[in-house]
Amino acid sequence: MLSERGRAFMHGRFWHNDPDCVIVRPEVESREECVRHIERSAGVRVLSDRVNSLDDWGLETARRLLVRSTPAPLVPSK
Repeated sequence: MLSERGRAFMHGRFWHNDPDCVIVRPEVESREECVRHIERSAGVRVLSDRVNSLDDWGLETARRLLVRSTPAPLVPSK
């Protein structure tokens, strides 16, 4: 994840970063850390887990992270 943070400033300037994979199932020990990273990242988000494998926290977090949004334009309009 550190290397992704180092390239984050280039997102939307030189390319669009790859999708951020949301992993929130209970068995993943670092799921809170992964979610914090994804919350700070821009770009496409995809869910890696089966919905029926999620606990309440995972389901609520997936719903919050996977909302439809309008991306910022690559070139600011005048």
